[in-house]
Amino acid sequence: MPIGTMRTFTFTVRDYTDLRIAVSNVQKLPFVASASELERSMIGTIVSELGSNIIKYATYGTIIASLYDEGGQQGVEIIAIDDGPGIKNIDLALRDSFSTGQTLGLGLPGVKRMADRFSIRSAPFSGTIVSAIKLLKSAGRSSTLIIDEPRIFDGSSQPFAQRCEIGSHFRPMVGQINSGDRVVIAESENQTLIVIIDVTGHGDRAHASAKLIQSIIETNSAQDPKALMALLHTKLQGTLGAAIGILKIDKHSNRFSYLAVGNTGASRVEGKKWRGISKDGVLGQRLPTLREQTELLEPGDVLFLWTDGLPETTTPQFLQRHIDEATQPLARRIVTEMGRDHDDAGCAILKWFA
Repeated sequence: MPIGTMRTFTFTVRDYTDLRIAVSNVQKLPFVASASELERSMIGTIVSELGSNIIKYATYGTIIASLYDEGGQQGVEIIAIDDGPGIKNIDLALRDSFSTGQTLGLGLPGVKRMADRFSIRSAPFSGTIVSAIKLLKSAGRSSTLIIDEPRIFDGSSQPFAQRCEIGSHFRPMVGQINSGDRVVIAESENQTLIVIIDVTGHGDRAHASAKLIQSIIETNSAQDPKALMALLHTKLQGTLGAAIGILKIDKHSNRFSYLAVGNTGASRVEGKKWRGISKDGVLGQRLPTLREQTELLEPGDVLFLWTDGLPETTTPQFLQRHIDEATQPLARRIVTEMGRDHDDAGCAILKWFA
């Protein structure tokens, strides 16, 4: 049967090499082609999380990706099957911060949040079957998202006097599947937050901490950035810790404010010269006295946020040379071409239009 007409694909998972291949191939499947970049990213993350659980707890298993089509709704169903030791208490395993391994235990709860439909069957010594369905839809998205695609905010439909385009991208260091660097966009009635995150370390533990930070930001998107930073510091105690920069855009005044802790960077690469100040510290370990900078957004401004996986001096210059490109492909290009191989890397670009 030609690949384009197949509805089900099966991938064996024995190690992280198998898992990387599965994640890549699932995102390229014919029935995923219509998905947005964000949806493909979420589908890939679901495969990665479920496959990681197979490797950690069962050592061997199967990932099945199928076209989901019911009642006019299309999507992708990811099923993970293993014959491992099973789960003694499913309710407990679905709680944030629970783990039987050496991570923060956000894998299954994270998959459940990302999926539109989720089910799990497991019992001690009887293996585990997890089903996660992600519907593909062009409208009705949540207003709080991890951003890895451009978004246009238009004053005719949003309480902005101007409009802006935001693009972002993040990726793990070479040799890792999951990244501790992340960009989160969180919207509330009066403000939009662009948050750049760099968790200490790399790999699965850093990735789990980044997802915890994402969840806290999503739940508290209307908070003042200083209060949100203090909350993150409290919630991250006992974890790896993180460097975080928060850019707030006031939807009514068209002003932005910025405060940061640790080794993240921010600057205005087009428009009036401005550079973000990041106070020395690590959220979850040492919270410094916060300093919030406030500036007015002017037509034509371009703001750039980045983690230390990107060179501090040459990356903004690279962005300036390619300033006319759309934000999302440009963010991806910056991380791909400028990112250090030995570190996670991420960035966000905001273009403010007249």
